Formats: sequence, C-alpha cells, structure tokens
Amino acid sequence: MTQLHDNWRGLSIQQPWTDLILRGQKTIEVRFWRSLNHRGGFLIHSSSAIDWKTTELLGYESPLSLPLQRLVGYAEVESVIRLTNENRLFYSERHWVVHPFNGEPLGAVLRNVVSFKHPVACKGKPGFFLIPPAVHKTVANQLEQIGFDPARDPFRK
Repeated sequence: MTQLHDNWRGLSIQQPWTDLILRGQKTIEVRFWRSLNHRGGFLIHSSSAIDWKTTELLGYESPLSLPLQRLVGYAEVESVIRLTNENRLFYSERHWVVHPFNGEPLGAVLRNVVSFKHPVACKGKPGFFLIPPAVHKTVANQLEQIGFDPARDPFRK
C-alpha cells in the first residue's frame, strides 16, 4: 500500500531566496533545467549555502540567522515558463534575478506558499528530492499546523 508521504519532495533553495519566497516577494524560482515536469506541491528546503552577494545587495543584516538546512515551508508549482533575455525584465519583479541569463532557464511559477511554524532539520539534494522517512512525522505535523488535512495528500497534482 502506498503511503501518503511516498511522493513528498523538497527543493533546496539558497538563502536569501528562500526567505523572499516565503515572504511572497519571489514568485518564480529560476533554474537551468532541461525540462520541469513537476506540478503541484513540494516542500521548500533552505539549503546550507547562502548567496552572500544577494544578501548584501538586499541589505540582509544577519544572513546567518536565516534557517539553513531546514524544510521551511510548502509551495506549489503552478506552471513553468521559459525565460529569455528578452522577457526576463518583464518577469524581474517576480524572479529577482538581476544579471542577464546565460542561456534560457525555466521559471517555476509558485503559488500557495506557506511557511512552517517550526522549520524541520533535513539535508537537501540537488533538484527535487524525496523527503527522508526519518522526518515524515515532523513534516506531517508542520503541514497540519499550516492547515493541511493529513488525510488529503497536498503533493498530488
């Protein structure tokens, strides 16, 4: 029998980008993927790395106080757009990338972003990764606290 958490996936994102997503300011996550077939829910994972140039540019005074190596929230990929140097400025207030693209990345358009009340310690991996079974119960608790019914799977399309 398939467990609800068998399809729970996370996406590691560096700080301060994770913080901007959770605050609703960054609504497009830009990646150089060949394709992005994932639609629906995923867990936002704050990686162990910090984009120091961006924290300085945006005036973060204490970037080390931001959650690192934690599952910090939930979001859904609503759609995917191809970003080019021609349309990047049109979307700039949603993706926040300030430099020209070297190639044509994909932008995952995010919706229904919700922060966890208590981030969950978890190591990340590149791309969408399966959530380790050791944290399933804690993640389920956080999902319940932000309003998800544990009997309904928020990770299905």
